[in-house]
Amino acid sequence: MSVQQAWKVDRWVDAVVAAGDGNVVAATSNLTGSIWDGRVFGLTSNGTVEAEILVECGMADLCAIGEGQFLAACDDGMVRVIHSGGAMIISGGHNGVVNAVSVSGTTGATAGSDRGIQFYDLEKHSAEPARFEGHCDSVNSVDWNGANVLLSASSDGTVCVWDARNRPICKSSVAIHVGSVAH
Repeated sequence: MSVQQAWKVDRWVDAVVAAGDGNVVAATSNLTGSIWDGRVFGLTSNGTVEAEILVECGMADLCAIGEGQFLAACDDGMVRVIHSGGAMIISGGHNGVVNAVSVSGTTGATAGSDRGIQFYDLEKHSAEPARFEGHCDSVNSVDWNGANVLLSASSDGTVCVWDARNRPICKSSVAIHVGSVAH
């Protein structure tokens, strides 16, 4: 396998998402003193930077929510919608770093270092998110499996399957051994 396209930005690239037609959107960060300076770059298939949007935080994850709009998991505990006009904070937030985001239709799900999962109605940015709790440590990943089933993974060694229609009940949980295995 060989690299087909590469872009160089003078920052840490924390997350990347395909934007169609060979274009890419990259969430980046840079530590200046004690402040994380985040930026989102629109990178075109011909190798140029099409857009640069300042986001006043670092970002751990990014996913597409519609044409030219992206949901960002931010290190200040907030969730932001990123678009060509800038970054908009969505109501509510985590009590710690937002580690991951995932979208199904008009519902965004976030994973937080505060052991919680939050569901956002992306059509009503001012609505408070619904919060799910079921992990004993930082939630590191979320991903939709169909329209109503959300998977989450945590540092506590569990993977939960959530039914988004029956909030906040974890349908099932699988414990996974955490740590190294000696051979």
